[in-house]
Amino acid sequence: MQQAIELSPLSTSVIEEVEEVEDERAVARILVVDDDPKILAVLETLLAPWGLQVWTLENPQHFHSTLQTVKPDLVILDIEMPQMSGIELCQQVRNDSDWSDLPILFLTVHNDAGIINQVFTVGADDFVSKPIIGPELVNRIFNRLERNKLRLLQAQASLRHVNRMLKAMQACNKSLLRAQNELDLLRDICNTLTEFGKYKYVWVGFVETEEPLSIIPVASSGNTGTDNLLDVAINAVTTAKTCLFKQENNIGVSIPLIWKHKAFGIINIFGEPDSFDTEFIKQLEQLTADLAYGIISLRREQERTNELVKVNQTLQCELERRLQMQEALRNSQALFAGIVSIASDAIISIDSEQCITLFNSGAERIFGYLASEVLGQPLDLLLPQRYTKIHRRHVSDFETSPNQSRKMGERREIYGQRKDGTEFPAEASISKLKLGDETVYTVYLQDVSDRKQIERMKNEFISVVSHELRTPLTSIHGSLGMLASGLLKPDSQQSQRLLQIATDSTERLVRLINDILDIERIESGRVKMSKQTCNVADLITEAVNVIQPLAEKAEVVLSVTKLSVDVWVDPDRIVRTLTNLLSNAIKFSKSNTNIWLEAIQQEKEVLFIVKDNGRGIPEDKLEIIFDRFQQLDASDARRQDGTGLGLAICRSIIQQHNGNIWVESTLGEGSTFYVTIPIE
Repeated sequence: MQQAIELSPLSTSVIEEVEEVEDERAVARILVVDDDPKILAVLETLLAPWGLQVWTLENPQHFHSTLQTVKPDLVILDIEMPQMSGIELCQQVRNDSDWSDLPILFLTVHNDAGIINQVFTVGADDFVSKPIIGPELVNRIFNRLERNKLRLLQAQASLRHVNRMLKAMQACNKSLLRAQNELDLLRDICNTLTEFGKYKYVWVGFVETEEPLSIIPVASSGNTGTDNLLDVAINAVTTAKTCLFKQENNIGVSIPLIWKHKAFGIINIFGEPDSFDTEFIKQLEQLTADLAYGIISLRREQERTNELVKVNQTLQCELERRLQMQEALRNSQALFAGIVSIASDAIISIDSEQCITLFNSGAERIFGYLASEVLGQPLDLLLPQRYTKIHRRHVSDFETSPNQSRKMGERREIYGQRKDGTEFPAEASISKLKLGDETVYTVYLQDVSDRKQIERMKNEFISVVSHELRTPLTSIHGSLGMLASGLLKPDSQQSQRLLQIATDSTERLVRLINDILDIERIESGRVKMSKQTCNVADLITEAVNVIQPLAEKAEVVLSVTKLSVDVWVDPDRIVRTLTNLLSNAIKFSKSNTNIWLEAIQQEKEVLFIVKDNGRGIPEDKLEIIFDRFQQLDASDARRQDGTGLGLAICRSIIQQHNGNIWVESTLGEGSTFYVTIPIE
C-alpha cells in the first residue's frame, strides 16, 4: 500500500520542510475520532508507515481533554457518532480561539450534497468518503499539513517584515534626533530604509521650481533609476497626498514632505508587492512628517547661521571688535543656555501656533513630561481643559499688545496640569520676541503648590495658636477685671480664687509659649541635639525621678524595667520625651493603677515602652495625636491642663535622633506608646 500511494512534489517538499523546522516533534500528530474501533485500527495501520503518529478516540465526550493532551496537527472526525456528532465537535473547535486554525478532515459514508455542504459550513477543511481509499486519504492529509505549514511560514514572513519595519522606524527616529546636517540626515534615512526595512530603493527629492513644477533628487539608496518616476512624485506633490504605483514587479509609494499644509519635497520607497499595507503606509507617513519637521528645523538653523555669516562678512573691517562681540555672544548664549537648563522654574517657548518649541529641565520636573514628549505639541497639553480657551485668547490679545511681557493670572489663579493628570497652582509671566514673520512666546512658570501649602499651614497655625492663647488670656483678663472693679474684698475667698485662676492661666500661657518655641526651634533645625554617650538605665532613672511626685499625687504606681546599654543621644531631650509620655499616662489613668516603663534591646536599636490602663485612644486618632494642638477631647486642655503640643515635641525629638514613635491602644483598656532609638 505504501508503494501504491504517490505524493505530489509539493507534498514531498512540505514533508522535507516539516523535518527541518525546529520543533520538539519529529513527526506530525493525527487525532482520529470514530466510534468504530475497526475504522480506528485501519487508520492507525494505514497512516503509521508514513511517519505519522496516530491517536485514536472512540468516545467523543473525551475529545477536549484528549485535544489538550495530544495537541494534534490534524483531526479526523466521523460525522455520525452516538454521543456527539463530528459536526458538533468541529463547531466547538472553530469556536475555540486556541484551536480555530486546526485542520479538520471528515470521514463520511454519505455522498449527499446537503451533508457535504453542512460539513464545509461548520468549518471542515476536507472530507474523505468511506470506504477509505488509502492513497487518497494520505494525499489529502499531507496536502492539509502542507497548507497549514505554508500558512505558518507566511505568518512568520509577515512578522519578520513587521520587525524590519520597526527597526527601520527606530533607526530613522535616532537619525532625526542626531541630525546636524540636512543632506546627511536624508542619506541616513535612505540608507536606513534600505538596510533595515529591506526596501529595494529609496530616494528623496525637493521641489526645485513651482511653475512649471519640477523635482530634483538629493539623496538615494538602492539600485533603481528615478527618471521615469518623477511623474508620480510630481503628482504626489501636487495633490499633497500619498500615491501608490507599480513598476514592473515592484510596488512603490510616493509620500510628500509637507510643512504648513504645503508639499516642499517627496520621498519615494520601492519594495516587494507585500511590502506595503495600510499600517505600514501610515508608519511611513508619520516618518515622513517627522522628517519634514526635522528638515525645516535644520533649515531654520542653517538660515540663522547664514545670516550670521553674512553679517560677519559685512563687518570685516571691524574684525577685532567683531571677534570680541562674538566671544561675548557665545559666552552669553552659553550662560543663557546653562541658566535655562538648570533653572528650577519652568521655561517654555511656543511658536505663533502655540506649539511647544522649548521645554527646559525645570519644566520636565514640574510637569512630569520629557522634552521629547512635548516638543511640537500644543501648549494645551499642559493646561486643564477648562482653561485652554481662556489661555489661547490671552495669548492672542498679548500678540497685539505693545507690551513685551505680561504677568499671567493677575485677576485669577492659574493652574497647570501634569502628565499624570493632577493639577497645581502656578504663577507665570509671558514675553514675546518677533523673529521675522514669526512670533516666539516664552512662558516663565513657577509651581506654587508648596507656597500655597505653607500659607495654608501658617494660617491654620496662627488660627489655632490664637485660639489657644485667647483661652488663658480671657481667664486672666476676666479674673483681674473682677479684682480691679473693687466689688470684691482683696482678702475674700472669692478674690483669692480669682487670683489663683489668673496665676494658673498665666502658667499655662507660659508653658504654651515655651512649647511652641521649642517645637519650632527643633523642627527648623535651630536647636542642635547635644548628643553624647548615655546609659539607658540612667536616662530612665532621671525621667522617673522627675515624674515620681506627679505619680504619687495621682496615686499611680510606676513599674520600671531598666536596660544597661549605651546610646548616642541628647540626654535632656530623651528624658523630656519619657517624662512627657509618663505625664500623659498619669493624667489619663485612674488612682491605684499601674503605669509601666520598660526598655528592650532589639538588634541595633533600643525600644522604650510606656503602657497604661487608662481610657484608651480611638483608632482614627492614633496618628493625628502626634500633630500640633491635637487632643482627644476639647475639654482635655482645660481639665488636664495641657497645651496639645507634648506629643508633637516628642515626635520631633525622636525624628532628630533618627528614631520612630507610635502608639497602640484599645478604648477602655489603655494605651501603649513605643519609641525606638538607634544604637550608634
